[in-house]
Amino acid sequence: DVIAVAGGASGLVGIGANVVVNRVTGNTRAYISDSQINESSNRGKAVKVKAHSDTDISSKGGAVGIGIGGAGVAAAVDTNFIDNTTKAYIWDDRGTDLDAVYAGGGVEVSAFSREHVLSATIGIGAGLYAGVAGAAAVVKSDSITDAYIQDAKVDTTGSAGDILVDANSSVDVQFIAGAVAGGAVGAGGSVGVGLFSGETKAYAVGSDLDAT
Repeated sequence: DVIAVAGGASGLVGIGANVVVNRVTGNTRAYISDSQINESSNRGKAVKVKAHSDTDISSKGGAVGIGIGGAGVAAAVDTNFIDNTTKAYIWDDRGTDLDAVYAGGGVEVSAFSREHVLSATIGIGAGLYAGVAGAAAVVKSDSITDAYIQDAKVDTTGSAGDILVDANSSVDVQFIAGAVAGGAVGAGGSVGVGLFSGETKAYAVGSDLDAT
């Protein structure tokens, strides 16, 4: 949790300003890379490759500006940037040899990403003649969530097991932004902005998949 508060008071002009910046960058990977798992004559149990990431941000900011005999100005800004990479994969370098993944059960390759953000800001400006207040909350997520099988051989023959490739991501954002202004002239404004340009993919390419 992040909590930040700023205040300013004066006999004439009071100014309060508060800026909070949260940046989260993570790299979560689960993989089988250029490796053989089990054998065709001894397939073992199920094979699971799972990468899970969870980001939880609770950020609160406030600013108060009080000008007892003049003007009060307050501004509060909360910004949150999330850039996570979550990948689960099976990959083989066929240029050297073919390393197969054999399973006596199913094969699961899954990447899950969860992002939860609470962004709360409030600005309070008060003065005898004028009060000005503003509050802004911004959340930007550019996270990547990928699950894939590439250039690999995956074989669950005879096990009645499936080959599952699954990528799942979600972003949950709650904005609370408020501005209060008081005086002979009062002006207040608040805004919440969400920018989401993430990528979620599940695929198999250049691979031999046998689940018969």
